[in-house]
Amino acid sequence: MKILLVGVGNLGQRYLEGLNKLKKKKVFFYDSNRNLLQNTQQLYQSKSKDFFIINKLKESSIKTFDVCILATTASSRHKLVDEILKNYKIKFWILEKLVSNNINNFEKIYHKLKSKRAYVNLPRPYSKIHNYLKNKKFKNIKIITSGGKWNLASNCIHHMHLLEWLTNEKIEKIIIDRKKFYKSKRNDYIDFYGSLTAYTNSGSRIILINDEGSKKFNIKIEHLRDKWLVNEHYGFLKKNSKIILKKEFNYQSQITHLIIKSLNSSCKLPSLSQIYKLHSLILKEFKKLNLYKVT
Repeated sequence: MKILLVGVGNLGQRYLEGLNKLKKKKVFFYDSNRNLLQNTQQLYQSKSKDFFIINKLKESSIKTFDVCILATTASSRHKLVDEILKNYKIKFWILEKLVSNNINNFEKIYHKLKSKRAYVNLPRPYSKIHNYLKNKKFKNIKIITSGGKWNLASNCIHHMHLLEWLTNEKIEKIIIDRKKFYKSKRNDYIDFYGSLTAYTNSGSRIILINDEGSKKFNIKIEHLRDKWLVNEHYGFLKKNSKIILKKEFNYQSQITHLIIKSLNSSCKLPSLSQIYKLHSLILKEFKKLNLYKVT
């Protein structure tokens, strides 16, 4: 299997760790940051003969890939999609969230890839904790996700998609209460303290809270008389204060190889078309806040 990974920053490194678990692969990676690219080359080409550097994206001699993973920041992704489509034949796409942080650029990506086998990396359906909850067939639930400086704008789509996936409902309304913008870890990108509340078409809702503290976020689910607590940081699930599952949350480096293996038949990531409405709703609300520098 030939895999093209574009972007080898923090998330790209997690992808590489996961791809290294595949037995039969050839991984070609590229990044516009030359120092980062060379450091990654030294790290992985010393470990394995299955990793290859691409110095200039459009000049690679390999023109056909089974999978293209875009793990770059969101702002320039529409341009990367154009360049890759012009130069390569791709069977499957995996796009990092947010697919784009600009509604117009998102539409450009969507119209170019909507007929392709393109997926968005919202991987909680690969977690045992969330699969356990999925089997409960929740309806009309309330989710509260709260914590300190966990980049609500960047990560909100993970949690809103989780609500849709758990309930088979669709979010129709989003309300944002922004308190203050702040600089995120990536240069030139921002996020905000405050809250976001989203409502589905069938009575469920999710409240996302981001404050200035350092508390790891928890996911609380209220359904009928039951209260569930998901702590992804420590990997446990509680029901009414009783631990049900332990150490069952999987991070990107632990599930990437599973995602790749499932692309041909049973991929649990949402397709670009499936996530189109939710993604558009989020970006329309961000536009009202002039919030474009999100990744």
